[in-house]
Amino acid sequence: MLVWQRVRPIVVHRLRPPWSFAQKFSVLADFEASPAWSNLPKTIHPYLNLLHNKRVLVVGDGDFSFSRAIAEYNVCKVLHTSTLETPESLRQFYPSSSFAIRKIHQQGGRVLFRVDACSIKATVSNELNDGTEPLYDVVLWNFPHVPGKQNIRYNRELLVLFLQSAPSVLSDDGCVLVTLVGGQSGFVSPTKNTVTNESWNQSWKLMEQVGKAGLLITEQGPFAWQTLPHYQPLGRLGNRGWFDAKDAEYFRIQKPGRGRQALQAPLFSHEVHLWLRHDQLATIDLDDFETSAKRHIEDLLQRTMTALQTDVVIADKEAFLQSLDVVDVYRGPKDPAYDGSPADAVVVLQWTIAAQRRPWDRDIADRCRVIVEEQLPHRLGTVSRSSRVGTRVSQALPWYVTHELQALHRPDTTAHTVDQSSDASTSSLYASKIQLRRQQLDIASAFLRHESQRYQPTSTTTDETSKLDMAQYGLWQRRVGILLHRRSFD
Repeated sequence: MLVWQRVRPIVVHRLRPPWSFAQKFSVLADFEASPAWSNLPKTIHPYLNLLHNKRVLVVGDGDFSFSRAIAEYNVCKVLHTSTLETPESLRQFYPSSSFAIRKIHQQGGRVLFRVDACSIKATVSNELNDGTEPLYDVVLWNFPHVPGKQNIRYNRELLVLFLQSAPSVLSDDGCVLVTLVGGQSGFVSPTKNTVTNESWNQSWKLMEQVGKAGLLITEQGPFAWQTLPHYQPLGRLGNRGWFDAKDAEYFRIQKPGRGRQALQAPLFSHEVHLWLRHDQLATIDLDDFETSAKRHIEDLLQRTMTALQTDVVIADKEAFLQSLDVVDVYRGPKDPAYDGSPADAVVVLQWTIAAQRRPWDRDIADRCRVIVEEQLPHRLGTVSRSSRVGTRVSQALPWYVTHELQALHRPDTTAHTVDQSSDASTSSLYASKIQLRRQQLDIASAFLRHESQRYQPTSTTTDETSKLDMAQYGLWQRRVGILLHRRSFD
């Protein structure tokens, strides 16, 4: 007895999960007498609604505690749960799994071994061994992870392989469910944006992996796993592998189809450098030039996407072009492919694209880029700068960049009004935050007043350098003018 009293606190400390045992067991007691899933806390209902009365396949369930929970509370019409382990290795890593498996069997569920989440159809068929094609309404994986501490690239690759494999056993209206720890996905919250450049680069970039698999993220919400009796997330270390799945969230992923639209999609950026004749510099209207370029690019994107994806039927016209800006005007070096005047200049169009109703990844975006580079100059009556043609579109950018870029074109909306009592913030194309404080706005305003006196256009202006300066100043004035919201800070 004396030995037990000395050892017990040590054992409890090492095995205690991140939440309170008392809290966990109080949840169990509340629902022990009423095993109906509708009586579970409402915080888990949005997730369970996706499983209710569905044929469900669970992959990578670890100790099967999740499958036991949804089996005992009669959530699914058909429940098949699986693991990559063999029965022997499962008992080694998760000793408590045997009890959970018995409970699943008692409720009519089925446990499958040696099922590879990256090759689902073949391995599930082999385990079922009944001559039928496996077909499910939901395939889900909670907290997928490559075993051990791995380079984040391997987890991204794991997601792509899983998402490419899962549709092979899905019904037409089926979905894939993936749950991740908060901040792991790189997904922008609809209520609060916590994504930054750094967090995006360190995330699994779920949107990008879903796009590579040709699927869409159609729903996102909190995964209140703490309210599921019996369930506790475990790593591959078994009973000592508890981890705190803080702010966990689920993602519903579906095949493209009529009426389906991704909440967020991979965003890609590119620049087009076009030669301008020197006689255009003094008279160019940047707004008109942008409007014309936008109209032509939207048309080219529509035609290109329709030609590339003839099997995708979308009832409504989709907007692929998220933003378009003239970002620079400069004197370009002599171009062997352009026989123009040395006084000619280059205008730079920067555009971002995304598709929310179709399969969408970097390769598809780059094929759109090729068409735009080939045909846009002819439509605008210009010529591309040859040294700037052929570069691939950017890596996938976080979705919140879209809203920041579009905000620059809405200076009259209340949400983006620059106010003397508050900071104004925006983003560059690559989403590095720019905080414009009162003092900085004063400096910018003074600069514009000074420069406007220096570069007032006149009917006698002939100097080519002055024309270029005026074009550059007009561009700068528009950029800063949007941030100033046409207000005086004298």
